[in-house]
Amino acid sequence: MLTVSPNDLIQTLKGETLRVRTGLWLAPKRILGCEADEATRLNIDAVDLRQPLLSSLPNGAQFLGLSADKIIQLFDVVCQTAQGSECLLVFNLDLLLSRLRQQERDWVWSQMYNGFPHRSRALLLLMPAEARHLIPPLETLRVWQADKRLAVESDFNL
Repeated sequence: MLTVSPNDLIQTLKGETLRVRTGLWLAPKRILGCEADEATRLNIDAVDLRQPLLSSLPNGAQFLGLSADKIIQLFDVVCQTAQGSECLLVFNLDLLLSRLRQQERDWVWSQMYNGFPHRSRALLLLMPAEARHLIPPLETLRVWQADKRLAVESDFNL
């Protein structure tokens, strides 16, 4: 499999050729828990997707009311309000996706690939490579890869 490094993907996302500047990084296990440090190494800012979700809850809320639409709204909030770098490393998406049904996960991935154009900030979505049940299916990953919007480790097999 032809691989693209996270650095190369960030440069593509920062460029002016993409209408939708969203990339997917299938990260190795060693990155998990160190996402903010990795973002610093890559010279971009990091956003824990759980934080805007928790901030949006009314006082006394007992349930998240998590849905595919809510996740897409979170991405929009992140793009529009985040300060700092032009490209943001977004992590802990896997925790939110795990609460959705497969059909809803597929819709979120479709929106992140096609339906999120002209945002002020590029998004690099970090997903654990081992979370195969949460990442897009193989044929979809190949489309992300063909558009140079997928970063993977060299030992990851599609």
